[in-house]
Amino acid sequence: MAPVALVHAALFFEHAGLGRALDNALSLVTPGGTLSVVLQLPERDQRGVTLTSYPSMQTLAGSFSFVDVSHFRGLLEKQGFGLQQEELRSLPTGKTLWFGVFASDLSHPLMSTIS
Repeated sequence: MAPVALVHAALFFEHAGLGRALDNALSLVTPGGTLSVVLQLPERDQRGVTLTSYPSMQTLAGSFSFVDVSHFRGLLEKQGFGLQQEELRSLPTGKTLWFGVFASDLSHPLMSTIS
């Protein structure tokens, strides 16, 4: 697949993990492009997957794992992606989401090998 200018991954890495899924997402970003990410932050009395009237939603609970934002930022910095913007959003359910926008650094050695 050809790289694109923007990849948006919302509530994805909590289910797919940070290994191959993150590598694949980053490989889709063209040099000079952007990765935007939404992560769910852990809350004291909140589940990762909210109980709903749809039983099938609970099948997601088995693959859910919170992603540490600091660790995530560090992984992206090592890959040549710098944080450009971040924001926290509180939801009516009591959950908090972290939104981050990362831009690829064209001068980073890893980015110069992607074409």
